[in-house]
Amino acid sequence: MNEIVILSYAFSVWMFVDALRRKAEFYWFLVILFVPLGAFIYFLFVKIQDPVAEPSSTDSGGPTMMPQRLSRQPSLETLRVAVEETPSIENQLRLASALFQARKSEESAAIYEQCLAIDAEDAEALYGLGRCRVETKRWPEGVNLFTRAIAQDRSFRDYDVWLDLAFCYIQNEEGAKAIEILERLVEEAPRVKHKTILGRCLAELGHPQKARDMLQQAVADYEESSFFLQRDNESWVTQARQMLETIPVQLN
Repeated sequence: MNEIVILSYAFSVWMFVDALRRKAEFYWFLVILFVPLGAFIYFLFVKIQDPVAEPSSTDSGGPTMMPQRLSRQPSLETLRVAVEETPSIENQLRLASALFQARKSEESAAIYEQCLAIDAEDAEALYGLGRCRVETKRWPEGVNLFTRAIAQDRSFRDYDVWLDLAFCYIQNEEGAKAIEILERLVEEAPRVKHKTILGRCLAELGHPQKARDMLQQAVADYEESSFFLQRDNESWVTQARQMLETIPVQLN
């Protein structure tokens, strides 16, 4: 009986570590820890479905004990064939995204434009075409497309579209509008990541005290958050702390 308990405990620890390495959704940790046979459930629905965990890093830069995740993205040729056989918007969007990743932004943009001709308010097509316009430094067009994408889905791509919009404003020398967008983003989704990016933007655009205040908020939020959120935000709080060291304190 003791051996069974030990094996069960070891199996649960193995699944918990696997969930950490692949940055699984928070609810899976609850399943593993508190649901009867939770580790086995995780094994069936996550581990078996995707057995190769994310690579872990080492301080020395040497080889890792964990194998790298195998690329499972279909080839461009496979995606082209899929579009020829079934020219649905979904297949066209997948091809356009793959083309953009392959740095074929002109061809990618043409497909996104075709999709928008069918559905002018498709958030995925708006965002994709916006990124293509950013590649060619057509900032006003990027602003228009990202703004329309946000209007369709405010949390699209986990709010990254807001960051792309702010970037376009900065590149178009409209820093005040970039700050406004990021401030609205922090109000809507007050994450450590968003506060850190706003703090950096404020610092770069000549608002050191506001930047310090925002970065200090980011650090405070991180320190008060759960272990799981801290794990996800570690790189962002590191950036916030580094910037705080470089921004001078203004004396009244």
